[in-house]
Amino acid sequence: MRRKRLRAFTLIEVIAALGVIILLTLALVLTIQGQMKRVESQNLKATVATVNSQIEMGQECQWSGQKLSGSAECV
Repeated sequence: MRRKRLRAFTLIEVIAALGVIILLTLALVLTIQGQMKRVESQNLKATVATVNSQIEMGQECQWSGQKLSGSAECV
């Protein structure tokens, strides 16, 4: 009786597949890190713009002799 030979992946094929998976994962991680840095930078710029506009509003009220209300309007 002849035995059927089982076909399986060789060690080289498994290592090559793992290498490809690792490279793709590394590319994904680097892309996500770049996006996170860009988002953080945009968030900081938005915060600075908000604070600057609040300072300007406060100065306008101060120059006109009025007080700034809770709704960010001079009263």
